[in-house]
Amino acid sequence: AEVNVALGNIPQVIEGLKETGYLIPVNNKTYAWENRKALLERWIAEYATELRPKLLKDTFALKGNWENMEFDNNKTVWGGEPAADILTHYLRPEKFVIYTQETRLDLIKKYKLMPDKNGEIEVLDMFWNPTEAKTAPPLLVYAELMLEGGKRNKETAEKIYNEYIQPNL
Repeated sequence: AEVNVALGNIPQVIEGLKETGYLIPVNNKTYAWENRKALLERWIAEYATELRPKLLKDTFALKGNWENMEFDNNKTVWGGEPAADILTHYLRPEKFVIYTQETRLDLIKKYKLMPDKNGEIEVLDMFWNPTEAKTAPPLLVYAELMLEGGKRNKETAEKIYNEYIQPNL
């Protein structure tokens, strides 16, 4: 799976993976991945406690139908439950996550979002290089569903895992 990590950090990342038993030496030059699902669960826990709180920018109220919102997908995409619905057609979103590189003013002007401390839309910083996709990377969508919890979210997360994540692990 692709992860946009600064090249200078890769030796530390690899050392960390060896120390924690996720990379097992096969011989002098080859390593095997172990416990990939456990590593994924650990990443989700770290995402929840370390990265996600730093990404949260704002909350907005949802006006009208979320499916009618046309984002500039080079700057703004759906995450969480709406992204899961786009990927699986299996979930009716109740909580909304948007990842964006746009400003608060852009979001208000371009998409008519209304700032609201108790709004259903959480806006997070987009921290990867966008593609033309309408959704955040499936790994992030999976993480959001697992963190949100609930039976339907977990079922949908499994569908995303099996279709989009497992084949690339």
